[in-house]
Amino acid sequence: MAGEFGARVKRSVSLDGTPHFILSERERCPLLNQDNLCDLILHEGEGALCQICRDHPRFRNYFSSRVEMGLGLVCEEAARVILSWPSRLRLIRLEGDGTEELTEDELVGTLLKLLPLLYMKVQLLPEVDTEGAFVPDDQVTEQDYDFIRGGLYRLLRKHDEYELLVWDEDMQTEESRWCSVSEGLADVYQALRNFVAVYQQRLEPCMMDAIWQLRDNFELYWGQTLLDSLRQLHRIRFSMNSNADEEDS
Repeated sequence: MAGEFGARVKRSVSLDGTPHFILSERERCPLLNQDNLCDLILHEGEGALCQICRDHPRFRNYFSSRVEMGLGLVCEEAARVILSWPSRLRLIRLEGDGTEELTEDELVGTLLKLLPLLYMKVQLLPEVDTEGAFVPDDQVTEQDYDFIRGGLYRLLRKHDEYELLVWDEDMQTEESRWCSVSEGLADVYQALRNFVAVYQQRLEPCMMDAIWQLRDNFELYWGQTLLDSLRQLHRIRFSMNSNADEEDS
């Protein structure tokens, strides 16, 4: 975001701790004008909003078996609407988290197409050195992580765990380790979500460091985790299902 308005936006953001807008003495957002309209939307459109501004005052709490959504009373208008609502408020329950719409075979087929592309695309990112800029704290909460892992596990179930042989450099021998596809892919999601958050929030000083961090973690950890999960997904699709078909026949 360039120009005088871009400079104003940068002055309005603090990178101390979790990146945040620097509120005025009256606890007002620095980009909220005298007409109570957002100057960022007026200048750049709604697409320029960071995630918290897009969601506010809505909130989501993620659990392994459900997602709770609502309006936060910290917003004066939301509080006014809720407290002055003429009838009794009630909880609306919607069944399903979306994963029930997929079968295990559909999920595995999709991941077998998506994960190789992801592995390739990360390697196409520019090789940069860290500039020592602040990278935001982990954007994925424990509830977020459990929600992703739990949704995958419910579809894969008995095929989720697999045995992996890894080379122990100290002992100079192979050792057996039990791994989980759902946990491995939740780890991959966590790394990608943290990277995307920097660009969603338009934290320009952190963008090069976010690329460096993503590539570094890819080389050290989650790239191998992706390949290990891909190997098990291949077995599920082409070996285990073939054996099941032979037994049925």
